[in-house]
Amino acid sequence: DIANKEPELDNKFKSVLDQYGISRKTIYIQLAYADFLTFQRNNPEEAISVLEKALSLAGSKFAKASVKLKLGEVLVFTRKFNKALIYFSQVQTKFKNHQLAQEARFKVAQTSYFKSDFTWAKAQLKILKGSATQLIANDATELFLTISDNQPSDSIPTGLKEYAKADLLAYQNKNEEAINILSEVITNYKNQPIEDEALFKQAELYVKKEKFDEAISNFEKVLL
Repeated sequence: DIANKEPELDNKFKSVLDQYGISRKTIYIQLAYADFLTFQRNNPEEAISVLEKALSLAGSKFAKASVKLKLGEVLVFTRKFNKALIYFSQVQTKFKNHQLAQEARFKVAQTSYFKSDFTWAKAQLKILKGSATQLIANDATELFLTISDNQPSDSIPTGLKEYAKADLLAYQNKNEEAINILSEVITNYKNQPIEDEALFKQAELYVKKEKFDEAISNFEKVLL
């Protein structure tokens, strides 16, 4: 169980960084540690201080960009969206047409989506759909379709705002809260396009929580 191994992993990261030092050479270990602190240990504050130190040490522009992308991800985790967008945009501007720029653009789109700025998110995703590496293009297409199929028109709510909120909670590993919001979406937007999206997303979260019967029930409803 990952939760039981977390303290052990934490100590391993610390001992590796103690052994090899916090320097330019260990930048990518520092990044991995910050990711672990945020998404496994729910300790984004410590992750931010690790990354700010890493940013001051990073030598190459690629290392700096990688640190900025990770910093942005941690800031999204803490809902500091505008600050995150600054870091993502800096990488996007500096690396025109490079894979790092595509990654940054996707993160701009995803962050805008979490903020309910669906129009801007869609504009970024539209660019990525055709020009990005396969993995980013797939993610971009998936998110583009979610927004396109459910974007509110004439200020009639479609459940997309609530769905995006649940998506953010899932990003923050607050799976139980995400499941609850998705239940509301499923109830309140019955027979609307968002219902299947919510059922599918909720099923994925049930699988994470090893609630397989609930997951299967959701998948079956999507297939009906």
